[in-house]
Amino acid sequence: MILNRRDFVRASLGWAAAAGTFCLPGHGTRSLAQADSANGSVDDVQRWMATSNQVRCLGRPRSLLVVRQGFWPISPERVLVLRPHPWAGPTNRWQHGQARSPLFLRNELRQRAKESDWQGRSHKNWAQISDHKLGLIARITSALAYYYAVPELRDEWAYEMAAREGLGTTYVGSNVAQPHQFQTDRLGRLGGRAIQTDNDGIDHWLILIPGGTNDWEGWCEDSPAVHVMTTHIFPQPWPGRNSGLTAAACMLAGRGVFGLAGRLERWYFSSPELIELSRVDRATAARRVNEQIILMARQEEGEWKRRREAKGSES
Repeated sequence: MILNRRDFVRASLGWAAAAGTFCLPGHGTRSLAQADSANGSVDDVQRWMATSNQVRCLGRPRSLLVVRQGFWPISPERVLVLRPHPWAGPTNRWQHGQARSPLFLRNELRQRAKESDWQGRSHKNWAQISDHKLGLIARITSALAYYYAVPELRDEWAYEMAAREGLGTTYVGSNVAQPHQFQTDRLGRLGGRAIQTDNDGIDHWLILIPGGTNDWEGWCEDSPAVHVMTTHIFPQPWPGRNSGLTAAACMLAGRGVFGLAGRLERWYFSSPELIELSRVDRATAARRVNEQIILMARQEEGEWKRRREAKGSES
C-alpha cells in the first residue's frame, strides 16, 4: 500500500476510526492495566495506556520509566539531527555511521533497476532524485542501521527508501516529510531479518534538519523547506504483521507534529513552530512531539468511541 500524500493530512484529521481499528490491544496493554491497578499513583497518561487501543500504534513501552520522563513514544536517542554534513557540530557517531555516497547509491539503484525484483519500478523517477536527497537518504538509513546494530541492512534500506521516493515524494506538507515503507523483504532475500526495537511492536523516530532542505520534493516549486521528518522501524520487515500499522502510525505521528504547529489544516505553509522545533535539543524535541502525539491519539480514540456509541444507539 502506498499512501496518497495529498490526502494524507486530510485523512489523519478525520479518520479516527481507521487508527482505532488498526490498533488492537495486546499483552503489553494488559500488563499496563495490571500495573495501573497495583499502583494508585500512576498519572493520567499511564491510566489511559492501561486500556487504550492506540498503544500498539505508538509502540508499547517496555518500561514505564520512559513514559514518566516524557520520552514515549520517541526517546532522545531516536531523535536524529541532520546538519549540513555529518561532521558539522556535535553529534553521535551513529548519526552518520559511514553513510554511502550519493554516487554509490545512484549506481546501485541503476543496477537494481535491471534486476527482476525491481521490474515495474520507474527508472526515470528515481533517476531524477537529486544527489543531495540521495545523500540525506543514505545518512538516515545508515543512522538507523547503526542504531539497531544491523549494518548489513544499511544499503537495502537506502535502496528501498530511494525507490519509494521515486514513486512519489513522502513530503506531507508545511515543513514535514514522512519517509516510510523502506523496511521490506519482498523476496525473502534478507531472511526476514528481525530488529530488536526499543518499544514493543514499533519504534517511532524524529528527524530534525535545523537548516532545512529544499531537496525533499514538495507538491509544488514553492513548497516550504523540510525541517522535520518522522519515520518508524518495525521488528519485522514488510510485508508482514506490521503492514496494517503503517498508515495508522504515519497518521498519529503526522497529527502530532502538525498539532505542535497549531494549524492542522494549513499544510501548504511554512511553520515557524516546526522550524524552531528542528533547532532545539533532542530531549526537548522528543518531549514536545510526544505530548502532541499522545494528545492526538487520545482525541482520535475518544472520537472513535463516540462514533461507535452513536452507531450503536441508532441501531
